[in-house]
Amino acid sequence: MEETPYSIANCWFEAWEKTRFKKWALKMRRALLPREIDLGLVFISPGWAEFVEEIYDILKNSLGVPRLAGCIANGVIANQWEFEQKGGIALGLYHLPGSRIESLSFSSKLAQEAISSGEDDYWRKLIEPGAEGINGWFVFAEPLQINIEEWLATWEASFPGTPLYGGLAHFDPDAMSTMVMGDDGVMLEGGIAIGIGGGVGLAGLTAQGCTPIGDALTVTKAKGNILERLGNRPALSMLENAYNGLSE
Repeated sequence: MEETPYSIANCWFEAWEKTRFKKWALKMRRALLPREIDLGLVFISPGWAEFVEEIYDILKNSLGVPRLAGCIANGVIANQWEFEQKGGIALGLYHLPGSRIESLSFSSKLAQEAISSGEDDYWRKLIEPGAEGINGWFVFAEPLQINIEEWLATWEASFPGTPLYGGLAHFDPDAMSTMVMGDDGVMLEGGIAIGIGGGVGLAGLTAQGCTPIGDALTVTKAKGNILERLGNRPALSMLENAYNGLSE
């Protein structure tokens, strides 16, 4: 007999129908029984954004997810697959034995207060005594009303050396709006922080990342995703120049 998994993830691609989505989500929940759910993460493509309140209701009240975080996302991932063009609703449910989970929903006003205060322990004081023993954080926030770089500096000052993962909610460039989901509901501004402590740690995986080399160059010609000219010179020759200029 196979052991019950500790987590499950899947992606909903169909047109929205609340009853069918609820059955789909409950099937995921049953796959973890008799284990309890400790954390749920949900990421919703813009095409399903208008149903976010119903999604929240199902996850909190029908599945009984105690700690919940997520946001609107341009692309969604389930297991090893990413669905950027197709879109959908990606849901992950996690049983984390031995863990201690703290959560904090914060408004853009609170984020600005943290920036203006100049206090190194601003966020820690809000979460104390729960901040002790946290091994890492997930944070999902909207970038429209929060200065993310300045906010990040305040967070890292409060929790130096503690891993921080997460991301920024995708926003509608026409309406200039987005949404973040947390324990207390759906937020049109602000963010949600989930701290994982106890016997569970966090390890990050960078999907797309690199270290810049050479000087910044303007893309002056491209075909699709192929760079042809940088700074009005052939892209290959500019790459060779940058490589040859690297130190040992």
